[in-house]
Amino acid sequence: MEPSGKVAIITGGTNGIGISVAYELLRAGALAVICVGCGCVDETGAIQALRDKFGKKRARYFQADVNYKRDLENLFQNAISSYRKIDILFNNAGVRNDSDWEVCVDTNIGSAIRGSLMALSCMGQGRSPSGYGGLVVNCASTLAFDRSPSCPAFCASHHAIVCLSQCLGDPFHSQHNRLRVVTLCPGATYTDMSANDPKRQHGLGFCEDPQKLTEKDKFQSAYAVGRAFMYLVRYGQSGRHYVIEGAQMTEVTLPPRYEFCMPLCRYRKKRLFGLL
Repeated sequence: MEPSGKVAIITGGTNGIGISVAYELLRAGALAVICVGCGCVDETGAIQALRDKFGKKRARYFQADVNYKRDLENLFQNAISSYRKIDILFNNAGVRNDSDWEVCVDTNIGSAIRGSLMALSCMGQGRSPSGYGGLVVNCASTLAFDRSPSCPAFCASHHAIVCLSQCLGDPFHSQHNRLRVVTLCPGATYTDMSANDPKRQHGLGFCEDPQKLTEKDKFQSAYAVGRAFMYLVRYGQSGRHYVIEGAQMTEVTLPPRYEFCMPLCRYRKKRLFGLL
């Protein structure tokens, strides 16, 4: 897919990775980019900068809480009524806050599920009058393939995002609705999330020192992630997972379960109280 003339929705689109992706899409000729924010802070400054550079009709701000289905429905309906189509959805909204793990999990994986299913109904070929396929990119992180004992909820939510993309990106879905679903997994990146108070990020009293955790990471710019996103627009294959770390992009292939399972013991079949 070439980005020229396309309409994109970016949740968490007012700073960091989201605004960098918006910039790259507009620079490549996208018709319009809708940057979604929660309205909890003044988020219009970066959007205005995009308008000044690319035109006020091409960059839009939409206030929505991705944890509420009604807000997402209004977002998609507004985009379709304005442009008669949606080509790209970037599920980028996320938080890293194990002190409030319910919000962390619901925002990270809950919003990705809501957004992806909404995309299936609005963008998938044959699912709606405006749907003829497109691209859904779910944003996780390198912790989707790793672990950090200091933020188990955050890690678990990103593991779940990888599985979500793999399921919805399977040919079982993509061959019928022409909708590619891929995962973008950035490594350590300079964003508002990385600048937040470490105690809020690692907030359950775990023994790992957050300062040591970040010192060993090689931080990259959000610009590098924006460039990686453009690769996915053009060449990303449905159901695949792509890592951008240290400004270098790689593809992660997960082996089938039976290739890494180690046999331990075999149990004899036996009827239990006549029930099995």
